[in-house]
Amino acid sequence: MTTDVEVALLDKDHGCASTGHTSSTAVMFNIITCGLGAGILSIPWTAAGASVTTAILILLVVLGLNYWTIMILIEGGEKHQVFDLGALLRKVPKVGIIADWYMNVMIWMSNLMCLVGYVIIIADNMSKVLAGGPFDSRFLYVSVGSVIAFCLCFLSQDALAFSSTFAILVNIYLFMVVCYFGISSPAKLTSMLPGDPWVGPVCYLAFSKGGVAMFSALMMGLIIQMCVLPFYQELQDRSVAKFRTILKKAFVFLFFLFAGFLYMSLLAFGEGVFSNVLENFPDGLLGSMAQIGMVGVALSVYPLMLMPMVAPIKTQYGAKISGMTTLGIVVLTAVISYFVTSLGFVVVLNGAVSVSGFVALAPAVVGLYLVNANKIAMYGLMFLGCLMTILGVFFTSNYVEDLRRSCLWSGAGAWAG
Repeated sequence: MTTDVEVALLDKDHGCASTGHTSSTAVMFNIITCGLGAGILSIPWTAAGASVTTAILILLVVLGLNYWTIMILIEGGEKHQVFDLGALLRKVPKVGIIADWYMNVMIWMSNLMCLVGYVIIIADNMSKVLAGGPFDSRFLYVSVGSVIAFCLCFLSQDALAFSSTFAILVNIYLFMVVCYFGISSPAKLTSMLPGDPWVGPVCYLAFSKGGVAMFSALMMGLIIQMCVLPFYQELQDRSVAKFRTILKKAFVFLFFLFAGFLYMSLLAFGEGVFSNVLENFPDGLLGSMAQIGMVGVALSVYPLMLMPMVAPIKTQYGAKISGMTTLGIVVLTAVISYFVTSLGFVVVLNGAVSVSGFVALAPAVVGLYLVNANKIAMYGLMFLGCLMTILGVFFTSNYVEDLRRSCLWSGAGAWAG
């Protein structure tokens, strides 16, 4: 797979558009990769508080909102021949500079929480794989993982070229393992110990406040608005219609992956699934391979998420200041990860904070001023984004206890069999 799209993430040249030389397949794979971060590991946990049917409906809504708003940005970029979100916003009269600064702050906040999520994944998974051994220390795994991630941040894009393919392969393997556990019943593979979460039946239909966390978690996993314009710029023989087709194919794949993953996880582990589903995996080769594989994904993607944060600093102040900033970000991420241990909380909070900026404000401003979109729809989009951010910040748990009281249709999962 070509890595031209990954390189484009750091492209700060906003001049005339290039012809692009990345194939449709490569762009589609990179869009899919953007949806395969830390968010997918918490989707079963949020689905446990939303119910299966409601979770899948929310997934359709989130994919639809992201598709709609991404295409607004693509149309704006093509019309004005600008292929960076910040540069596109700066073309908006009067409020463009303010919107650009706001987006920069949002990118820093969102990416920082992504980095925290990656370190939590490293610590959680290594704690599970090496549990009971002489090196069984979460503090150690956070520290060592952060040191390794810091070193990887200074590798070239070519050296990190494997990340997209590796991430997709690991997530496909993860999906296959979850399907196996869901079908075979993990109750036959490991025993329930005192203090293990109550697995309970699977709720297929309910309406509860756990749906808010589900919405936020999905947004965290599927928001790629900050990446799509560079993707579009590098597309060979690009056109809005061609990118629309690519995006549809990528989102169809992500729909079936996410829907299947959340359902099979709930069948396997019930409503007591952890906010990092890998912690529910029973001991053994299958589970350990998945956990170690996700550690590799977290380490390989970590530098790609940090680079957009420091790239402008490197351009303006040089490599030395950029290196010091990188060190500061890594240290801050590690310190937060020492105290914040819930992947689900980080994922939900990140999605909640991000939705108002990336899904609502940026596309709505572009739609209102640069592509002449329907004004009522754009103002409605801004209202919805701000509302979901406010709700998401307050409702950060899956509230599975509330679901037990409001479940309208439930069925036994694999554990209960």
